Amino acid sequence: MKSILLIGFGAMGRNVFSQLESEKNIRVAYLLERPQMCSEIQNEMGSGCKVISDLKEMEVLPDFAVECAGHGAVGTFVPQLLRLGVDTIIASVGALAQSGFPEELESACLEGGS
Repeated sequence: MKSILLIGFGAMGRNVFSQLESEKNIRVAYLLERPQMCSEIQNEMGSGCKVISDLKEMEVLPDFAVECAGHGAVGTFVPQLLRLGVDTIIASVGALAQSGFPEELESACLEGGS
């Protein structure tokens, strides 16, 4: 079974989460959200998914990550994940328009083998 990290739990993140709930070979192991939202969302999630506010809270690296949280989250978390070797899908592709950012992501991928 593949485990994923879902970044963001707004409208898009909730939709992705609900679509993945029925998948037998994929589970959302971690949900990354703003600190002030974590306890409320964790109550909603139950024990099947750990809600975190920092990548350092992951006990085990997920098989891949899905970003659904906006450009800021792409800049903050995606390079870190790629350097850790975690393949990452981004929804907020507008972040790629930032000068030098695609090259930063490429460098992170090479460094992490992602």
